Parts: sequence; C-alpha cells; structure tokens
Amino acid sequence: MVTASMSLPFLSRYDPTGSGEGNLDPMGLYQIADQLAVALVPAVRERMQRVRFLTAITVGTALLEGIQDSGEYTDTAPFLVWEWLVVEALVKSFGGDGELRGVAGSQVTQRALRAQGYLDAASYLKTPRIFGFHGIYKRLAIQLQLVDVNLGSGPQAGKLLAAWAKDQGFESFSVAKERTRPWVDAIGRSVKATPPRTNAKWTLENWRTLADAFHPDRAGRHERKVLRELLLNHGDRHLGALADLWTLLPDLDLDDGVEPVLGTLAERAPQWNPLVSAIESYEAFARRLQDGFDALRMEAGNASSYGYTLSAVSGSAVFLAAVAGLSGSFTKAVSALASAGGAAGSSPIIFEDRFGKFGIETDPVSLATLMLDHHDGIQRAKSAEGKRSWVDRQAPGVIHLRLPYRLSGWEPRPREFVHPYRVAPIARFRGDLT
Repeated sequence: MVTASMSLPFLSRYDPTGSGEGNLDPMGLYQIADQLAVALVPAVRERMQRVRFLTAITVGTALLEGIQDSGEYTDTAPFLVWEWLVVEALVKSFGGDGELRGVAGSQVTQRALRAQGYLDAASYLKTPRIFGFHGIYKRLAIQLQLVDVNLGSGPQAGKLLAAWAKDQGFESFSVAKERTRPWVDAIGRSVKATPPRTNAKWTLENWRTLADAFHPDRAGRHERKVLRELLLNHGDRHLGALADLWTLLPDLDLDDGVEPVLGTLAERAPQWNPLVSAIESYEAFARRLQDGFDALRMEAGNASSYGYTLSAVSGSAVFLAAVAGLSGSFTKAVSALASAGGAAGSSPIIFEDRFGKFGIETDPVSLATLMLDHHDGIQRAKSAEGKRSWVDRQAPGVIHLRLPYRLSGWEPRPREFVHPYRVAPIARFRGDLT
C-alpha cells in the first residue's frame, strides 16, 4: 500500500558560504548513496514529487520554439518566464485552500505576490535551474526524450503534446493554439518587461485556465497513459529498476521504510540483487557511523558548559551500541560495492578513500576522536571557503557541541537506512498516474 507519508521535505534552509555550518550530511555519506540510487533508477531524483511537471515542461518547450533560441532575450531565459507564469497561476488559483502539493517554488511565489504582485528573477527561487520545476524535472524529461539538453522538443514530445491537447478538448496540439496563444503572448510581454517579470495582464479567469491545464492532480486520461508508457519503457529510455519498483509498490506499505521495498525488489527481480546488496551493505555501515556521530552529539549536548570529555564515551552505552561492528561493516561494504561492478560506478574507490580509517578496530575514545576529525574534514570540503564544524574543541579531549546541533530524545535506528533510494518519488508518480 502506498501512503502519503513518503512526501518528505528535501531542501535545507539557506546556508551562507563559509560562515554557515553546512546543515546536511555531516559525515559525508550522501555522495555514495546518491551514486547507488542513480544506478538503481537513473534520472529520477528524490526532490521529484509531481510527475505532471514533465507535461508543463514539454508544452512550454513547444510554445517557446523560435523564441528560446532567438538570442533576443539575454536577461532572463523564456523557459524560466514560462515557469513563473505556471507557478503563479497555480498559486493564485489554488494556493489559498491548501490544495497544492509538491509544487516547487510555491512558497516563495506566495511571498512575492503578497509583496509586489508579480514574479521576477529577484523574487523567485535564487537557483531556479536547480530548484524550480525545470531544474528538478529537466533531467528526467531529457531521459524520456521529451526535450533535448538545450530545451528543444524531443522525439517523444509529440505523443505527450497530442495526449494533453486531447484531454483539453482539442483534436491536436496545433488546434490547441486557441488555448495556448494567450500564454505565448504573456511570455512575450513578461520577457520584454524591464526588468523581466510576470506581466500577463490577465483576469483571474485567465490565470485559472492556465492553472487548470497543469494542476498536478488533474492530468487527463490520455496524458496519464502516455506518461506511464514513457516511464515504464524498457528501451533506449530505460530507467533502471523503475518499472520493477512500480509493479511491486501496491503490495507494500511504505510506512515500513525503504528497506523491505529493496529487499522485495531483489527477490522478485534477481538482476538487481548485486546492486541491492551493495546498497544494503553500504547502509549498514552508514547507519553505524551516523548513529555513532549522533550518539556523540547527544552525549555532548547534555554536558555542562565546561564541555564534554571524550573519555566518557567508554562508558556510554548508547555510543557503544551505535558503533558496534563498525569496522566489520566497512569490510562487508567494500566487498559488496566491488561485487556490484559497473553499477556502483566510482563508489568503491570513493568509499575506501573516504572511510577507510573506520575499517580498523580501535578503542571507543579513539573512534570518537576519529569521527570528529572526519566531520571537520567533511565540513571543510563543502565549499572553497569551507563550512564550520558543528563541534568546537575546547581543550585536548574536551569538546563543545554548538547549540543548533544538540539532540534530545534521540535513539539509534540500526535497522533503518540513512538514505532513501528513489522509492518515494516513484510512489508519488504512481499515485498521480493511476
């Protein structure tokens, strides 16, 4: 059974370069997990929530033919103006009743509309090519051949455009110009504004028409059918284990986590067994390392203002339980990653280089010190200027955990993966298309 609990937030708050702490991935575990997830389901990313934005990208690309590559507009790309219009339409039409779910940029759009009544480059997402719906879904749209790398129409675009038009009540996409012409005109007005901004000059009914055409919950029957066929295709646009995961999801309760999903995948589709084994082994190591660091954070956070003496970890039941078997899990992960072969990419090399120091059995105090040194190195490597460590060294063997990173009521989770592996977005896609 697919449940709504898999709709999780994926973005952190703004973290200033250099001065920030680097709020995510304090032990540098994500890179390898991401490589393994890409091997499992190429082109799908955790931040993907609503599959219908593939249609919005495809339709927008078709509307922008002749505009996108004209070179006339250099301040703001026309595709981004299309994104502004779509998101503004959705927020204006549905943002006030809590109906919108999984629309990238909706919160900043609401703030911008309250403050100034339009969207522009300054008020929308600061890095739209990463966080806007083009940034989030473009990779998958390319993989499905809906668009090319330059956001031109791809070989599969025609099928989706025809299906979308049919669901909108038109015989073909070309006939749908009666619906889309106002959108093209609005793009032109918006791009030519100084500075470029949403300048549609529409009534609320006009905004509602655009919002209805791309509401994430309102894909028509023909559009859903084409999107399903594209996602489940096993040819040149093969998306790894997506089709196999799609098939088994109805039999599983995602509240039980990612682990049983991948275990079932390996049972039902044995070709994924080496990669799933690599993921499971890596996650066993990652969980011990992450829980060990978190146990150390909890202990240090409960210390007095004089700091936490690392020698105390020798008597910490929670720390000792969290890191039990860490070196052995490193050895198993090395072997499993190597056995996955090309599917694991450069993960075996990165893993041994980054985490090899944890493959040696050592005493608890030395291990805690090693973890802190490792964390400091990960933070320094996060940008050219580096990120500040979560832990201050007050004296040899004495640390102070900075206030934002203290834990209370924390418990180790030895049977849970640290990272998700594309199961949630596939479940959301399936929910939108069935």
